[in-house]
Parts: sequence; structure tokens; C-alpha cells
Amino acid sequence: TTKKYYERIIIAGTDFVEQPHKNYSKDSDFVLMDGKRGIAGNWGEGWLGFYGKDAEFTIELSQATDIHHLFVGCGICPNDWVLIPQNIEVSVSTDGKTFTEAVKAHFPVYNYSTMEVRRRDDARATIDVKGVKYIKVKAKNYGKLPEWHDYAGENAWIMIDEVRID
Repeated sequence: TTKKYYERIIIAGTDFVEQPHKNYSKDSDFVLMDGKRGIAGNWGEGWLGFYGKDAEFTIELSQATDIHHLFVGCGICPNDWVLIPQNIEVSVSTDGKTFTEAVKAHFPVYNYSTMEVRRRDDARATIDVKGVKYIKVKAKNYGKLPEWHDYAGENAWIMIDEVRID
């Protein structure tokens, strides 16, 4: 017999520097920590989309919690103009005013060898802080679609679906 214990983290809200695109903003206040991972390609359900701009937001947790690792889920689908962010930085705070120094989250090694890829990956940051109430995420947009893309020069999308902690 195996027992697993899950602790659901409840959030008080999410504050965005710039709101997600209106077509990809359903339940934006809590969707980033609702415990449901989005399905790559089904961008309208469980994803927040940012077109040609960075995704910057702060999540307020309803109660203080200890964090060892923080994961940010991102979609990848060049056919849909969805590319992983150039980088993701995360920082945390116990009071919402003073944040830790930003830590880079790392993606698995990814090669855009085909336009047909449709997947979801987690960027992972190691943060060892107790009593966290606020999580700040900055995801830098890829910018313009690169030369190898059929629509090179157009804006790229960032699609983010879930922020998990352990």
C-alpha cells in the first residue's frame, strides 16, 4: 500500500503587469495554480496567452508556504506561433514588498527541429525559502518569429498554464 498526501495551495489572486490577451485569459485570477495542466494546442482552456509581449505577474498565496522548487508550465507549438520564452525569472516574498533576487528557471533542452511539435514543458527554478506569500514570475517573450518560421518577423506567443511549487 502506498499513501500520497497532496496539499492544494489556494491563491488570493494574481496581479499582471500587462493582462493576458483577451482570447486567452479565461479565469486569469486563479488558473495559474488551479492544479490543472493545459493541453498543448487547446490554448483556450487552462492557458494564459501573451502575444508579442512578456508575461509578468505576481501570485498572492492565501497562506504562507515553504518553497523548494517552482515550476512554470509553458506551451510549445511553432505552427501556432507559440514558442518557449527566451528566459523565465522567478522571485518570492514573504511580505509582497521585498522580493528575493531573481532566479532563472531552466527548461529541458529544446530544439525547434520541426514546426509540427506540440507539447507542454515545465521550466524549473530552485528556490529554498520558508513562509512565502508572493511569487513573482517574469517570462521574456521570444519576440519575433525567427527566420526558419514560415511567418518570420511576426510576433510570437507565450502560453503559460500552471505554476507549481514543491
